[in-house]
Amino acid sequence: MDLISPAMTKHFPARNVGEDFTLSLPEIRYRVGELVFLMGHNGSGKSVYGRLLSGEWNANEGVAHIRWSEKDTQIAPGMGVVMQQVDQNLALDLTILENLVLRIPRHGWAILNKPSTQHRHRAEASLSNHPELFRKRHHQVSTLSLGQRQTLAFLCARFQSSDVLLLDEFLASTDRATSQSLLAMVRDFVAESGTAIIISHDPAMAFEEADRIVVLQRGSLVGDIQKGQDGWALKPLEDLISL
Repeated sequence: MDLISPAMTKHFPARNVGEDFTLSLPEIRYRVGELVFLMGHNGSGKSVYGRLLSGEWNANEGVAHIRWSEKDTQIAPGMGVVMQQVDQNLALDLTILENLVLRIPRHGWAILNKPSTQHRHRAEASLSNHPELFRKRHHQVSTLSLGQRQTLAFLCARFQSSDVLLLDEFLASTDRATSQSLLAMVRDFVAESGTAIIISHDPAMAFEEADRIVVLQRGSLVGDIQKGQDGWALKPLEDLISL
């Protein structure tokens, strides 16, 4: 069963002397268990598309959401999102544990109740593979390093969705060791039948890590290449992205 991003259009009229911009995309299907890199130069529309998918913005035409292919009227469960500016994903004045507990879905009247002991135990369990974060679980997020904040933001996004993650340039400001650690977490998520979409400007990383690369250019879809298909080579990908 695929996840479908319906055709959509978002228009931004020109301001002052700037040019107007329109993102106009056809239906795009994402497979369960797939790691997709969404690529393009600055101004290609990557982040606009990400904000539409995440529900931050509405489309002018079409419906900006992801739905299941076999359930035409059912929107897929909420998307977990990690924004490029990592502090936008976290409550800096709360502790690590409090940030995680806030992301645990609660339904019905339960949303009015204080988090239960069960919620706190679940949040602590998510830190079991991250001893440094576990040790600091009662510390405010503002005291953490950038890499620790990125890791926490990813864990919070996992709580928001067990199906789809949208990661907007979330590796752009990390060192190599942190990037590798975060990518391993993404691969584990995908291996558990999750779908991950990474917005990136790094073709070398995409070529190495992706199952598929989707390329935008001036608001249009210009490339959709599956690993192993014709065109799956670093130089052609770099040329396509830099058009």
